[in-house]
Amino acid sequence: MLVKIGWPRFELMNILDEAPAGSDVRGEADFYQLLYELKAEQGWTILQISHDLDMVRKHCSEFVLGCERSVVCCV
Repeated sequence: MLVKIGWPRFELMNILDEAPAGSDVRGEADFYQLLYELKAEQGWTILQISHDLDMVRKHCSEFVLGCERSVVCCV
């Protein structure tokens, strides 16, 4: 799911909830390449919600890890 919202601090924020779920490896790679390009060209801020910690480590510059409705760490 992709949601675009205006946020006072950000010109445009895109919220992705398990966006590439169900994609094959190539589809996921293409998806993240497109996000990198749009972020660079359009200045997008992206909030990615995911249970895939390997994806988070590979593709996210900053993250908040939560467990049992509590923040575990912020990087």
